[in-house]
Amino acid sequence: MISEISILVIENDSDISNMICDLLKQNGYNVNPAYSGTEALMVFDNKIDLILLDLILL
Repeated sequence: MISEISILVIENDSDISNMICDLLKQNGYNVNPAYSGTEALMVFDNKIDLILLDLILL
């Protein structure tokens, strides 16, 4: 079931992060946004199924 899949989106650009998160939510995924690596570590738990990571966080 898609609604049980949890995705951590790590993206420092808020516009891009919002777009990705909105699209994933519209498709039934649970989404946790983070805007930095530090924030991602605070949000992360063992219930995350997928991490989408911006490799160049400024």
